Amino acid sequence: MAYSQPSSLLNWLSQLLIATILSVIIGCIFWDVPSSDSQLLLNDRFGYHYTIMCLASWPLLIWLSMARCHGHDRAAVESDIKDGLYSRAVYIIVMLCCSIPASLIIWLGLVIPAYAMSGLYIQGPDTEAFYIYVVYTILYLICMQTLFITFGFLTPSRAWATLVSGLASAIVSLSSGIAVHIRDLMYPLHPFLTQLSPARWIIKAVASREYSAPVLSSYSANMLCRNKQVQHQDIIVQLPCPPPNGTAALSYVGFLPEPGENYWTVPLIFWGVCLCACVFVFILLGSFCKQKSKAKK
Repeated sequence: MAYSQPSSLLNWLSQLLIATILSVIIGCIFWDVPSSDSQLLLNDRFGYHYTIMCLASWPLLIWLSMARCHGHDRAAVESDIKDGLYSRAVYIIVMLCCSIPASLIIWLGLVIPAYAMSGLYIQGPDTEAFYIYVVYTILYLICMQTLFITFGFLTPSRAWATLVSGLASAIVSLSSGIAVHIRDLMYPLHPFLTQLSPARWIIKAVASREYSAPVLSSYSANMLCRNKQVQHQDIIVQLPCPPPNGTAALSYVGFLPEPGENYWTVPLIFWGVCLCACVFVFILLGSFCKQKSKAKK
């Protein structure tokens, strides 16, 4: 680990720089969404969250995950395990725990600039919206990173790992309900996929706060409608815009929250399952390789 730190530090800085630049580009595209989409006609809020969680994060997820599974580190680890220096379970658990802080900073570089430039954190009386959004999004990205690492250990090469991870990411993205409506998916599959898609649960949790009546009313109070004018004798009074119907927008997409719904359960369970699968796959592959080498001897 000591010998690998200089190269690891350079890779980490390059990943952080690329994540920040990508975030700034997305922030320029979705600049000040509340003022440009005040009446919820363009679905820019859903588009922003879908871009961050499902599109912009995909190349970074591949880069972060495949470096551990198919690179120089994997060959060195296999040699150490063969020499009996440590076990596979110890390595995979320590590797995942040590990679979380470094990955956390990279994901913060991807999430925070774009969200600050979009203006969606200004939600009137809700002062905790920024922190809640960051925690939800980081949880989702850590879940997907653990899933990609599992596929990396399960597949024999980097190309196969990228292909399988891309298919899994496409399934999660399509079942989120943004790019393709839930009712347009195959009927036997869409109830199952929508309940297990972490992207859908995270976007639903964030959107239910952004489309709430107090938040939309605070946006509309600062905007004036040209077609809302009242004349009092010689004075023309400009009236504020009426708040849009956020409940109808959520109901149309299928994100209308249910009472007592817990948004943390599915992502946490998903991350736990991916973590256990990652450990199990790495140990199983090690035992399979041992049996294969003994058979050759």
